[in-house]
Amino acid sequence: MKKVFLTGATGFVGKAIIEKLGRNYDIKAFSRTLGDIRNIEEVLKASEGCEIIVHMASITPSAHPGAADKDVMEVNVEGTRNVLEAAVKNGIKKVIYFSSVCAVGVRPENYPIKEDAVCNPTLGSYGLSKLKGEELCREYADKHALNIICLRPAVVFPQHPFHPAKGAIPWIIFVHIDDLLLMLKLALEDQKIKFGIYHIAPEGKYSAFDISLAKKDLGYKPSFNFEELIK
Repeated sequence: MKKVFLTGATGFVGKAIIEKLGRNYDIKAFSRTLGDIRNIEEVLKASEGCEIIVHMASITPSAHPGAADKDVMEVNVEGTRNVLEAAVKNGIKKVIYFSSVCAVGVRPENYPIKEDAVCNPTLGSYGLSKLKGEELCREYADKHALNIICLRPAVVFPQHPFHPAKGAIPWIIFVHIDDLLLMLKLALEDQKIKFGIYHIAPEGKYSAFDISLAKKDLGYKPSFNFEELIK
């Protein structure tokens, strides 16, 4: 059973990971009650002996409304740097980084957005911090031969309510938690990817984010497309 170091373990998605995947992986949870992601020594010690890191810990607009930009960047960017440093120093060869579609930017046109689209981060410092996290991952993958998969989930349902806009093309920026967990499992099991950035989004003509690369490289086949909710 692979030993996985999971940061951000007490959030909605973190809890779902432990509940759904805990039977298949030996998950070592790390959260604010157990340590500080901003403290490299604590991250180093906590991740010792693990084979894979799944890094989710971050300050998000929904969980931390009104958080100062300085705090967002410190936790989301420098915390990610600490995780990557811990991987290098502890000999952990694989990292799965949870970014966000906010890194590429949610926009009112040019859908569906591809992974290689020019990034225009949204939600202020949060989106920017996720983009900078991706850039750090690319840097560490190149310099330290880490295998790193960056996942950009859309807005997670049912953590956030789905309210389709009326009177407009119903571009869907949500993803079901079950499909997110499916994508994570595929990323955990993958043994080929050295570095990649992938959207976690639904499939269908109204999906705002292209998932062809995730389908090609990881075999991602989401089961929930939301189209029945917009009819």
